[in-house]
Amino acid sequence: MDAIVEFAPNAAGLTLDITLPPSKSVLNRLAIIHALCGSVEALRPYATACKDVEVIVDALERGGDCCNAGESGTAMRFLLSYLSYTGKPVTLTGSTRLCERPVGQLIDALVSLGAEFAFMGREGYLPVHIIKGIDHRGGVVDFSSGAVSSQFISSLMLIAPMLDCGLRIVLPEAKLSFPYVEMTAEVMREYGIPAILRGNEAIVPHGNYTLPRRCGVEADWSAAAFWYEYAAITTAPHIRLHGLSQTDTQGDAAVAQLFAGLGVSTTWENDVCVITRNGDGQRHMELNLTDTPDLVIPFVVSCLLRGVTFKISGIGHLRLKESDRIGAVIANAAALGYMLVWEDSLGQLVWSGDKIAVGDVMPDINAFGDHRIAMAFAMTAVAGKVMVTDIGCVGKSYPHFLSDISGAGFKVSSTL
Repeated sequence: MDAIVEFAPNAAGLTLDITLPPSKSVLNRLAIIHALCGSVEALRPYATACKDVEVIVDALERGGDCCNAGESGTAMRFLLSYLSYTGKPVTLTGSTRLCERPVGQLIDALVSLGAEFAFMGREGYLPVHIIKGIDHRGGVVDFSSGAVSSQFISSLMLIAPMLDCGLRIVLPEAKLSFPYVEMTAEVMREYGIPAILRGNEAIVPHGNYTLPRRCGVEADWSAAAFWYEYAAITTAPHIRLHGLSQTDTQGDAAVAQLFAGLGVSTTWENDVCVITRNGDGQRHMELNLTDTPDLVIPFVVSCLLRGVTFKISGIGHLRLKESDRIGAVIANAAALGYMLVWEDSLGQLVWSGDKIAVGDVMPDINAFGDHRIAMAFAMTAVAGKVMVTDIGCVGKSYPHFLSDISGAGFKVSSTL
């Protein structure tokens, strides 16, 4: 669905109460844990929380000789290890974009554990056929050379307790998005497995997961980032975000500290997160956001609309997400009149305040099928209405985003 997004600030109340979707990062990890325990059906009530969760739950329940991860990079990586553990011959595939995202390092790790694969197209990419699963002895996986996706590490950690000797994973020196590995370890500990992160190693012993009687999942801090963006770029009322946890299980809880630099404060009232803009914040920021890639886009958009110049490093891996997020941000910022530069040799995204006139033409925002691009740039309607293509892709992580922003002063009109 393509839509025109407009903003009428007087349409928002003095206080906004937002119930965020449950954390898809936590749910994806729980999906594998429950599948290993033979109880993935317990997560069925959460399958409607977002498309990513529905994809992995459906795949785990359906079985068969072909498994489709859709557009979900997390599902692709987690399912690859899980299916290799089960050992059943199966082909793992996904959307066109997903088949452009590399999995060679994870394949190599699984081969070192005894698995055999046949690539159906380009080597190191989906679709891939699992000929033989891993043996169940466990042992050591060495990721010490090069940069490795945190999801490759998490994928192996989740199946490790089922192996006779568990796994010792030697971690790469460049720890991309490492808080997500810490999240995996924390979730595993909550489910009875004493996963250890120590120095340059992740150590997971053999053991049995223990499932609670009821499955409760905290709200998604990544989704909260778009309300921090809203607070940063408007004279916003108090925004009450329900369902978040004050614990640091989710690395994206760092959004509170990040947006404090833009004058957005975070307080807690009876376990409800309350955010308010209470100052102007900094005028220039230089940050390394390696650990929090999902916060980059709403933060960049907030800086642009606030006139805050920046240099952001550690985010080159954003080119391999649901879209080339570096390219998408630069293109859409240009449509709004902001000239960003990607300095490839330094691996940093830079805005020095350069702008160009775009006239009276309504900006055309291309979401590139990427939920985070769509949500972050929909918010730019506070500066004037925009056309957002494929805005329906927000369902990948935040299905009720459009109805939520409609209660915050935005009007979303389908062009169909």
